[in-house]
Amino acid sequence: RKAGATVMTREADFGKNSVDNLYYSLSILRETQSDVVHLNAPSALPMVLAANLLHIPVVLHVRNGAMEPYEEFVKSVDAVIAISEFLQREILMFDLDPKKVTLIPDEVDVDYFKNAGFDKRRIRKELGVPAEAKVALMIARFAPNKRHDVMLQAAALVRKTIPDFHLVMK
Repeated sequence: RKAGATVMTREADFGKNSVDNLYYSLSILRETQSDVVHLNAPSALPMVLAANLLHIPVVLHVRNGAMEPYEEFVKSVDAVIAISEFLQREILMFDLDPKKVTLIPDEVDVDYFKNAGFDKRRIRKELGVPAEAKVALMIARFAPNKRHDVMLQAAALVRKTIPDFHLVMK
């Protein structure tokens, strides 16, 4: 909204596969006159069906290794983006045309974060973490569905057993 984008939300459970959500998806796509539908997860079958009925291309972004939910979706989308070679190989197990699957790695350069070249003691000192402490790192967008609350509760339990435990969240 701050950037001037139109934000539409639905009070009902939009992830549910229902006729009502199909009709809602059709109405949204018609109202917005969408040229493409981009999905971040395999949880919007009504949207895929609506886009298919209206001949609007659908792009599915594959971000995690739980492949089973994708099986029903991948044959109904026009393109698939995989964020890793592993996910690209896994999604191709569903007998897709390889030309439909494009590898676009996430923004993190994993080679940069390999152990070589990092001074663990210096980094811990910068973060205020003792050199010999046990550390868990959680990298996730701060959003309710990422369940940082559960991680904080778990960290409190772990500290009862491991007093030098530290949790770092990014």
